[in-house]
Amino acid sequence: MMHANRSRPSSEQSSTNAERATAARYARAIWAALICVLLAACGRTATPGPTPTPPAAAATSADLPETIASRAIRAAEGGRVALRDGAEVQIPPNALSDAAVVSLKVVSAPPAVPIPRSLIGRAYEFGLEGGSLTGIARIRLPLPSAVTPDQYDIAVYRWSGQAWERVLARHAGNALEFGTDVPGGVFGVLGQWRHADASLALTLSRTTDERGVTPVTATGQYRYTSLPLLQNELVPARLTWKLDTSGGMGQITGNGQLDRTIGEQQIWFKPDPAQSQGVIEFAQSFEIGANTLDLQPGVTRNIYAILTVEDSPAPTRRMSKAVGYTLILPVRVVGAEAVRPALAVEPPANLRWHVRFNGQSMAQRPAITPTLPLGEFLALGGLGDYSITLEATIDGKTQTVSNEVVVTLALPVTPTPIPSRTPSPMPRAQATLPAPIATPTAGGPAPATPTRRTPPGERTATPSPTPTVAGEATITPTATRPTWASTFWADKYRLVQGECTVLHWNIQNVRSVYLNGAAVTGVEDRPECPGETTAYVLSVTSNDGSRQDLRLSIAVQAASEPDIRFEADRYTIVKGECVELRWQTKDVSAVYLNDSGIPGTASKEVCPETSTVYTLRVERTGNPSTLKSLTIKVLPAEQIPFVFWAEQYAIEPNKCTNLHWSVRGVSAVYLNKPDGEAGVAGDGVYRACPTVLSQAYTLRAEASGDRKTSKTIIINAFDPNAPGLGQNEVIAQGIVNSVSNVVDADPATAGDQPGYQVILDGIMPLFKGPGNCCEAALTFKITQAQTEDAMADVVDWPVNPGQFVEFRGECVGGTCVLPANKTFYFKLRSD
Repeated sequence: MMHANRSRPSSEQSSTNAERATAARYARAIWAALICVLLAACGRTATPGPTPTPPAAAATSADLPETIASRAIRAAEGGRVALRDGAEVQIPPNALSDAAVVSLKVVSAPPAVPIPRSLIGRAYEFGLEGGSLTGIARIRLPLPSAVTPDQYDIAVYRWSGQAWERVLARHAGNALEFGTDVPGGVFGVLGQWRHADASLALTLSRTTDERGVTPVTATGQYRYTSLPLLQNELVPARLTWKLDTSGGMGQITGNGQLDRTIGEQQIWFKPDPAQSQGVIEFAQSFEIGANTLDLQPGVTRNIYAILTVEDSPAPTRRMSKAVGYTLILPVRVVGAEAVRPALAVEPPANLRWHVRFNGQSMAQRPAITPTLPLGEFLALGGLGDYSITLEATIDGKTQTVSNEVVVTLALPVTPTPIPSRTPSPMPRAQATLPAPIATPTAGGPAPATPTRRTPPGERTATPSPTPTVAGEATITPTATRPTWASTFWADKYRLVQGECTVLHWNIQNVRSVYLNGAAVTGVEDRPECPGETTAYVLSVTSNDGSRQDLRLSIAVQAASEPDIRFEADRYTIVKGECVELRWQTKDVSAVYLNDSGIPGTASKEVCPETSTVYTLRVERTGNPSTLKSLTIKVLPAEQIPFVFWAEQYAIEPNKCTNLHWSVRGVSAVYLNKPDGEAGVAGDGVYRACPTVLSQAYTLRAEASGDRKTSKTIIINAFDPNAPGLGQNEVIAQGIVNSVSNVVDADPATAGDQPGYQVILDGIMPLFKGPGNCCEAALTFKITQAQTEDAMADVVDWPVNPGQFVEFRGECVGGTCVLPANKTFYFKLRSD
C-alpha cells in the first residue's frame, strides 16, 4: 500500500519547484494577454510592443502541468485546458459571453465522500474568471489504471458546497466525460468496488457499568467475490466511532463538521488465499467514557460506526450504521433503599422516582438525591410487590429512564400439599387474592402457595414483616415487557409516525443470531424507529446446527391518521365490578365518549351491568370523524373470571410455545397436560412442547359454591415444507387496530349476516398456502354467529384494539374470513 507521508526525493522536489515557476510565468503571460484582449474589445489601442501569447496545446502529456493549468480563452475561438494525468476542460466556440481565464487544478484536500462511496483517483476544481459560461463546457476526468467499470460502480459527482451531487457522464476509454453549464466547481469520480460487500450491526448497552463507561459492539460480515489485496495475508480495515449531532446526516452528506470522532480502531481480516471468494465474520467492541457522551437521563443522541475496508488501490467499501442511544440509569436496592447512580449535574431537575404497589401507582418523588428510602411505602402498602423506576420529563413528555426493581414483601411461606382432584376449598381471605406467578419449567409449573396481599389502605394486625429482596432485587429487562414475551419482545408494538420502540432479546449458548439477515449478538436492547409497519425475524442457529425463527411485528400508524390511544385495564369483569377506561388523543378539536363530551386525555371508571361497547369519537377540523371502540364483557356473578392463551397456536414439529393464564377468586386451579393434571397457581406460565400433531391443554378452576370453569387450548404442529393449507388459507399473527359493526359479514351467504369488521395490522404469517397473502394490514370479517359462546373454543370474543391475536382463515388480497366449512380459529395471544 502506498503511504502519503513518505518523503519526496530531492530530484522530484526540484522538478516540482521548476514546474511551479513555469506555472507562475504562464499565469503572468496569460493575464497580460487577457488585458490586451479586453482592451481591444473596448476599442482602445494597445502600446506597441511584444504581446505574451498563451502556450499552445502540448504535443505530449509530459509537457502538460501536473497539478494546475490555466489559460485565457477567447469566446469566439474556444479552447482547452489540460493536466498531465489526462484531466481536461474543453470550452467550445461561442460558449463564453466574453474572454475569460479558464483553470483546472487538483484539489489537495477534497470534501469527505458520502458513505458508502469512496473517491476514485483525484478531485479537480474547474475555475472561470472574466466572461461567464453561456454554453456547455466539456470536462474529462481520468480513471486510475486499476479501475474499470466492470470492477467498480462509478459515477461523476460535483460538490455543491454542502453535499456531493451526481452528474450524468459517459465512459470514454479510461475516463469519464460530461458536460456542465455551471461556471466552476469541484468534481470527482466516486465509486465502490463491485467484488466486495459488508453488513454491519451496531449494539449499544442501555446502561453504563460500574466504571461509568458504555460498551458498544459492531458485528457483521465482510463478503468478497474476488481475492482482496493482501498485506502479509491480511486485509486492513478501520472502524471509526462517531457521536452525531445532525440527526444521522453527518457522514451521509460528507460534512465532517456535523459529527465528532470518539474513537478509532484498526482491525484485520484474514481471507483464505486459496479461495477466490468467501465470507469473514467479525465483532469489535469499544468503550465510551463516562464524560464522552455528556447526556442527561432520557436524552437521545446518535452514535454510529464507519467501517472502511482497504482492499484495493482506493478505500473500496465504507459502511455506516447508526443507533439512537438514550441514557438509561441502572437502579438497585441496597438494604431498604433504592439507589441510582450519581449524575454529572446534581440535583437533576427533571428526574423523579415512581413507586407502584401491585401494579398500581403509589407515589412519585423528585429524585433530588441518589437514594430513596422504602420504609414509608412498605409500611403503607403491606404485603405485596413494590416496583421502583426512575422517570424523566423530556420535551414535555414523561418516560421511564431506568430498569424496574421489584421488592416483594411477604409472610414466611409454609408448604402446601398438591390439591387432589376434589380439593378442599381454601380460606375465603386467600381465595379472593392472586397467587404468585408460577416459574415455568420444561415439564410445567409446580403448584404454588398463595400469598396474602393486603390492598393499599387496608391495615393488618400482623407484625410488620421485613422486606425480602431476592438476589438483592428482582430486575426485569424492561418495565414494559409483555407478560407473554419469552426471549424476543418489544417495548411497544404500535407506533405513530416518528415514534420509536426498543427490541429486546436474550439468547445464549447458541452458534449465531441474525436479525432480518444481519448478524447480531445474543443479548441486545436495540432501538428501532421504523417508518412503516415492519416485521422483524430473529434467526437463531443452535450449537447442533438447528435453526429457529422468532418473529414480531411493529405496526406504524399512517401519518394521516390521528394519534388515538383507547384502552381499559381489563376487558372481562364479573357483574358488580368496575373497570377503568383510559384514552389519549393529540391534535384534535373535540372528543366524545358514547356521545358525551370529554377531555382529550383522561380516564373514567365504568361499572356496566351487561357487556357494553364504548366508542370514542374524535373530531379534527377539516377531517372526518375517527371512531375507536372497545368492548367490556360482563360475566354473570356466579361465573369465574378466566383468561387462558398461548403465544403461538400453530408451531413447527418438535418446537415449543408458552401458555399463560390468570384466574381470580378461586379455591383451586388445575392444568391438564400430556403427563396428567396438576394443581397450579392462579397466575402462571407453562412451556408446552407437543408430542403429537394436535395437543390439547385444559385449564380448570374451582371456586366456592361449586362453581367451576374450564378452557381448552389446542396447539397444532405444521410442517413448514408441507403445511397442508388450501390455496388462500393462512395462519398468521397480528395486532388489533379497530373493531366495528357491519351489516353483512359474510357476503357469500344469502341474506345479511350481521357481524364485525376487525382490522389487523403488523401481520406476521406463520404458515400459508400458495395464494398471495399477506398485506401489512388485513380486514377480517367475523359473523355474529361465530362469536357466540358455542364457538368459544375457536373464536375468542370480544377482542379490542391493541390486543395480539393469531388466526387461521382464508385471505384474498387484504380481506380475510373464517370459513365455516373448514378448520379455523381466531385466538388471543395476549390479555
